[in-house]
Amino acid sequence: GQVTGSAVTYEKMPQVQTARFDADGGKVHIDFKAPTNGTGIAECDRGALSAGQTALTGSGAVCEWTSASRMTVQLEFGATLLPGGTLSVSGGLTAEDGLSDVSVEHSVTVEAPVLASLPAVTLTGPNQVSLCDSATFTAVGSASRPLTYVWTAESSGNVNVSANLTAQLASESGSAVTFPASLLSGATVVRCVATNFLGASTDVSVTVDTVAAGYPVVALELPPPPYVVSRDLYAFATVNFSSCVVNKAMQEFEWTLTDTGSRSMVLTGTTGEFSIPKGLLQGSKEYNITVRVGHNGIYSSSSKSFSTTPSPLVTLVAGGSTRLASPTTTDLALDASSSYDPDICQAPDPTNTAAACQDAAMSFTWGCKTTPDGMPCRQRADWSLSTLAPTAVASVNVAAIA
Repeated sequence: GQVTGSAVTYEKMPQVQTARFDADGGKVHIDFKAPTNGTGIAECDRGALSAGQTALTGSGAVCEWTSASRMTVQLEFGATLLPGGTLSVSGGLTAEDGLSDVSVEHSVTVEAPVLASLPAVTLTGPNQVSLCDSATFTAVGSASRPLTYVWTAESSGNVNVSANLTAQLASESGSAVTFPASLLSGATVVRCVATNFLGASTDVSVTVDTVAAGYPVVALELPPPPYVVSRDLYAFATVNFSSCVVNKAMQEFEWTLTDTGSRSMVLTGTTGEFSIPKGLLQGSKEYNITVRVGHNGIYSSSSKSFSTTPSPLVTLVAGGSTRLASPTTTDLALDASSSYDPDICQAPDPTNTAAACQDAAMSFTWGCKTTPDGMPCRQRADWSLSTLAPTAVASVNVAAIA
């Protein structure tokens, strides 16, 4: 007779290598040491995670297998999980090929991100206030969870900050503070440090000084950053009449937008809202907005500086993100020529027969990975890595990929 044999490598059950928050703190990436048979997306509780962890992840948290070796937990509102806390991962997983023991329920410690994103925060408050009025400063932030706030005041010149103002700000912990202008002894920097649950902080400040009685209290409002040139930007002026004023006349608005570098005027306005249309600003530059509000020569002003950031490139592949091809296909065309930089070009108009706007500086890089394990594609002939031309339109020889 004839005897044949084969070697089979039987692996240990799937084990977690790391569990870590993403930079914004809204997700937890759970990475396994090797590809598993985990697939799909579903609610975490009683699914990929053991039952009873809603208080940690937030009600309705979703777990998604983004690759065979990574499960991502999308945390929801009300999540309380902190760095150093633990999650319980459900059992039932095997190696991707099935040749392993079945995993059992086990706990993993969730680490802080390697580099946490700074919270996006702006501080709104008046630059000028009459002694008979109060000044209100409000921190507006964008974060995955509530921020904590620390308020302080410091001198902006040769004046001393009053002990009463220092004590009042030290006692505040919310996102807004109000104090009587009588606590000011001159130009003062009101500072707020906003910190997220990952420990990342953003420091914002407004300088306020006292003016003669009767001047309106004006605060300029901007949304939290980033400020990208491919989107409209709106600024608002919050105006309160001075309590010293008896006759409250209609107020006039004077807006000015300037390029900080060149000091050139970019845009002006005369209403309560200041609209900066997309495309007017340039990326990676600093600008200053100033608004003057008043009547009959009695004006208060408020100003803010901000920096623009380049808009993310928009990638468009003809036919969408999913394509079907026969295993024998030798020339599958991938066309990304409609991709564009929104800071330079408008979105392509399919009804317009004219040539689409092109950015000569845009480059293209294609990659190929297998699913669901995310491994690089290799050539069937010699097992070398598959590569694609760095052009807007690339051709894929599907039949040649192992």
